Order: sequence, then C-alpha cells, then structure tokens
Amino acid sequence: YQRRVHGTLSECLFFFAMHRYTHAYLFKKQAQFRDRRQITVRYRRDHCFLAMRIGGKDVGSIEIKLYVEDYPRTCENFRALCTGEKGECKYLRQPLHYKGSVVHRVIPRFMIQMGDFSHGNGTGGSSIYGEKFEDEGFEHKHHRPGLVAMANRGPNTNGSQFYITLAPAPHLDGSHTVFGEVVSGMDIVRLIERLECSANHRPTTAVVITDCGMLRLEATEEDDEVIEQRQKEQEEKAMKQLFELKQNVKDAVEQALRRQHEEGAASDDGED
Repeated sequence: YQRRVHGTLSECLFFFAMHRYTHAYLFKKQAQFRDRRQITVRYRRDHCFLAMRIGGKDVGSIEIKLYVEDYPRTCENFRALCTGEKGECKYLRQPLHYKGSVVHRVIPRFMIQMGDFSHGNGTGGSSIYGEKFEDEGFEHKHHRPGLVAMANRGPNTNGSQFYITLAPAPHLDGSHTVFGEVVSGMDIVRLIERLECSANHRPTTAVVITDCGMLRLEATEEDDEVIEQRQKEQEEKAMKQLFELKQNVKDAVEQALRRQHEEGAASDDGED
C-alpha cells in the first residue's frame, strides 16, 4: 500500500513540476512575442553600404544600389561579401567579408578599386562561389561616374574585387560586369580620388572599409500593423497551448488520485 501511495505521489509531483515548467516556458515565449515588435529589423537586399575611414577618420558611408534583376548571381556575391554571412573562405582561411579591407588602387578620372580582403594589393580575394565565377552579362555600360563593376583578370575570373568609376569608361564595356551604382556617398568617392598615391596607384593614406552590409529599412505604419497582428496571433496561440497543457496536467492528476482511491478500496475489500 505504501508503494502505491509513494508511486501516486511521485506521479503527482512529476505532473506538478511539468506544469510549472510549461507555465514558465510559455510565459517566456509570450515575453519574446511582446518584444518582437522592437527587435524586428528589415533590410533591403538590393542596397548595400560601405562605411569608410580615411587616415583614421570616419568619413561616412557609400551606399550602392544593386542590379539584382539583371545580375542576381553577381549581386548576391557582393551582398554576401558585405554582410560576411558566408563565414570563412576554406582555402584562404579568412572571412568572406569586405569589412577591414582597403582601397588598394586609385586612378583619378578613371576609378577606385577595392575588395581584396585577403592580400589588400589586388592579387587576392575570392567569391562566395569559389575562387572565381563566370561573367553574368554586359548589358549595363560604363557610361558615367558612380557605377560599380567587377574587377577581373580576363573572361570569367570574377572574385571579390570591384571598382567604382570616376568617369565614363567605354573601353571596359563587354569585359566587366556593371552590377550596381552609387546612390549616396559619391562625395566620399571623390575624396578618395583626390588622395595622394604611390607610383603603383596605391593611396599613401590608408582607406579602410570599417563596416558594411545591407541597408536597414525604416518600419512603415503598414509594417507596424502587420507586426502587431502577428504578435497578437502568437500570444493567442501561446495562451491556448498553456490552457491545453494545464488541462492535461489537471486530468492526469485526477486520474492518478482516482486510481489510488480505487486501488485502496480494492485492497480493503481483499482484507475483508
């Protein structure tokens, strides 16, 4: 009889502990749902930024619009190198990330070049697809300043290096993929153009990409309404789950007590 009572009490304690744990877990999930509106962040996958530092001084960001509909593979390579989301390059053993890399080549009235995150001199870097990937197209031309294009060493040798034009460069048409354009920060590009350079066109003052990534979007009123509706639905779902689990625990405890009572009654009848 004592074993039966002990077993029943153990079951009750187990169900009680499960109830307390479930309640705490769902309460935590509800708090996360309430905070989700504050931490929800949306990004523009077709707009990236490069935060620049010249000679130790932060000078602002260059914002670039990507031609994702025309060159999705090339734009995805650039976007992912801006965010650093692909992790480490296996054969270079360095992060696939523009952050911390430098502008290694400046030719006034022509272009500024960067993106060599491994060597910093125009001989390194890698794409997210492997060391190199194929040309995706040449429909966009080098017809004005502020265009962003892939640097290469011949056909189908795109990696991570890119350049921004400082003037029309029609002689590059058909050999370099123009995959974006500067939409803000062209004044920073011009500032870099005016820097003193060595004989091999390398700036004598360090120009570093201190941060980079996708541009964040400001939430609109419509976005707020969608987020609030989703939050409400999640809270209602969590409360429903909590109620169902509470009811299950209650039923289990009642069944355990009823079984104890029936077994006790049967034992008394047997003794009689």
